[in-house]
Parts: sequence; structure tokens; C-alpha cells
Amino acid sequence: MIGMPATIYGFPTSSAPVWAAGRWWVAWVRQSEKTEDRKVPTKTWQTVLSSYDPATKKLGHKPLVGLSNWNTSLSMKTAGGWLCIAWHASVDGSYPGEAKIVTAFEKLPGK
Repeated sequence: MIGMPATIYGFPTSSAPVWAAGRWWVAWVRQSEKTEDRKVPTKTWQTVLSSYDPATKKLGHKPLVGLSNWNTSLSMKTAGGWLCIAWHASVDGSYPGEAKIVTAFEKLPGK
């Protein structure tokens, strides 16, 4: 297990895993680790990029910048040595409400 994800009807809000640069990658949503952030509707949720290197058995997590929400779908693809992660999030933390598409780009590590 990589962490406690947000869920919709018991299903985790996560991307499909992607194999790139000798690692498995997955983007997912969790509650903010900071208790004070959980009280602010636009900071309650956090999108995280996790990687697992099967050779070293190292698991890493990187919180991504941008709005996040429990009620989302995440997609991830690779292109030209980069990961692109995309999801939608509530603009003000309300549900239902107005949403926007959020993207994050992460450079893949070199081998």
C-alpha cells in the first residue's frame, strides 16, 4: 500500500500505473497531511505523485502543486522524458460546484 487514498464509492482516486525510467508511477489523491489545511476547503485534498523502483525497492512520494479534490479522475502519460498528470478539481472546494482542469509536469529521472 502506498497510502490512504481518497475514494469514490470505495474506489481510490488514482491514475493507472505508468512504467517509465525503470520505475512504476501513480498519481493519487489523499487528505492533506496538515490538520490545519483540512479545515480549508481548497486545501483539504492533495494530489500526490508516487514512484516505486523495483530494483532498489524504494517508494517515493511527491505532493503536486495545484487544486485537488476527492471527486476526480486522474490521467498520466509520458512524452519526451516527462510525466504529464492531469485531473479536475473544485475551484472553491464545494460539491457540486465549478471545476477546472489541473496539470502537473514532472521530469523523469535519467538512468
